Amino acid sequence: MAVSQGLKVARLSLSKRQTDAGPGAELLALCQTVTEDGSLSEAEVGQIREWLADNRASDLPAIGFLTSVVETILRDGKVTKVERDELYRALEKVLPVGIREAAVTRRRLSAAEEREQSKTLVRDKDNGFSRNAIEIRLENGMQIGFVPEEYAVELALLLDGGALQKATTTKILEGRRGPIPVVDVDLYGADSQVSGLFGQSQVPRKRTARGRFGFWRLVGSGLLVIAVIWLLGRA
Repeated sequence: MAVSQGLKVARLSLSKRQTDAGPGAELLALCQTVTEDGSLSEAEVGQIREWLADNRASDLPAIGFLTSVVETILRDGKVTKVERDELYRALEKVLPVGIREAAVTRRRLSAAEEREQSKTLVRDKDNGFSRNAIEIRLENGMQIGFVPEEYAVELALLLDGGALQKATTTKILEGRRGPIPVVDVDLYGADSQVSGLFGQSQVPRKRTARGRFGFWRLVGSGLLVIAVIWLLGRA
């Protein structure tokens, strides 16, 4: 009777020998640099993509693995926060154990800090995929996702009409790909005197450079749960 042999699974994490020189050493340095603040920016995703393209001939399993993740993320032409977080976790998998633990800790610490930040809806009128696009932006300027299109169609009209807003996270659901924040958005008329409201001219300036915060796994395809209350005329 024939005995089947198990397939050997290639090791993803970089070994000491691989990191002594060459592509392995470069990849380790790159991973350490982009994970030092616990999050990834769009610019860093581009930096990783370029490095992987330049080193695609290498036989390191980690390069093939990360290339596959990046290609999947960039397939639709845009990078959401949930995808940046997915890539960050992929980088953790290729880091040596000791360094990986530090990267995980930084991600969790930045997550705890980010939970305390307010959220703001910001119209993205230059978006090439939807004329109704609305970003979810933290007070530090970091974009963490988009409002799903089925909500954005109506909300875009209200925000463009001068509606003021107050957005808060009320609870966090456990999703298949990570935690899903439930965001409650109260919209008020442009002449409302309620304190703590934002108009589109007052939203935080978008940050494109790498920052300290990064956790909410939001995506415009439906992982964001958002409740909207239109309070036009309420004082």
